[in-house]
Amino acid sequence: MGEELVSIIVPIYNTSLYISDLIKSVQEQKYKNYELILIDNGSIDNSKEICEKYLEKDKRISLFIKKNEGVSKARNFGLSKANGKYIYFVDSDDILNEDCILSFIKEAENYDLICSGYYEMFVNKIIEKKIINFRNEIKKEEILMGVLNNNNIRGFLWNKFFKKDIIDKYDIKFQEDIKFLEDALFVCEYISHCNKICVIPQCLYYYRMRKSSSVYSSNKIESVRKAYIKLEKYYKNINEIYWYNYLMFYYNNKLNLNSDEKYIKNFWKVMFARNISKKCKIKLVIYRFNPKIFKTVLKLKIKQNELFV
Repeated sequence: MGEELVSIIVPIYNTSLYISDLIKSVQEQKYKNYELILIDNGSIDNSKEICEKYLEKDKRISLFIKKNEGVSKARNFGLSKANGKYIYFVDSDDILNEDCILSFIKEAENYDLICSGYYEMFVNKIIEKKIINFRNEIKKEEILMGVLNNNNIRGFLWNKFFKKDIIDKYDIKFQEDIKFLEDALFVCEYISHCNKICVIPQCLYYYRMRKSSSVYSSNKIESVRKAYIKLEKYYKNINEIYWYNYLMFYYNNKLNLNSDEKYIKNFWKVMFARNISKKCKIKLVIYRFNPKIFKTVLKLKIKQNELFV
């Protein structure tokens, strides 16, 4: 195993309460050959000042100050500054396990993409361990299913380890006009150019869940709609998975699809699909005919766990 440089890219926006925890967790990595690229994305708190204190003491850290033009533009900027053989994207309010980079590096020579499990935590308490229910090498179709399906692969960036030469060769970038699901679009485009993909069982990342609103604004709905349209091309061979998630989004946001034959047809396609679980089908039926019931149950679960989604 060579000491290849890893570029860790972190967009920052008003996370002064958490950014120190993230930087410390990077500095405590067992694997030491990395560069930490911090992009302050127009923060109006003191995130920048906190980062500057670390910058003075650690030459592996660089800080760039940008105006707030969205996380996709910040990540693209980070890619343009990256010198590493490998790319790892991290959110500024999360924490890395000390074995995180080392565990990825051990597999990186033999695979184009590596995925890992992660922990969900609320405040500073771990509430759930998310292990990916695959082992070792998996097929493209399996991981694409995982990007949209809730099997812990998901469309997140931070539980995946990328090769920069693949990103550069195929000019893979974050789509700056997409504000939601932009990470899933990047992941799917990258997967389309992979030959070998690996899953490792370890949970290497602590994903901090914070209070936020679950209400979709009209702008967010339109942005998610655009993202789903762009995602469709990656799911031609497993389109039941795509349509399940697509329909759940629309029913969840009370958009009227019942008069559209195209969507009704795909509803029944999902209902008869073998690769959609019975639980998911029941959920979709509830969403279609009475989404209030599902949302009431969801609110009760959220209240019990003291979580806000």
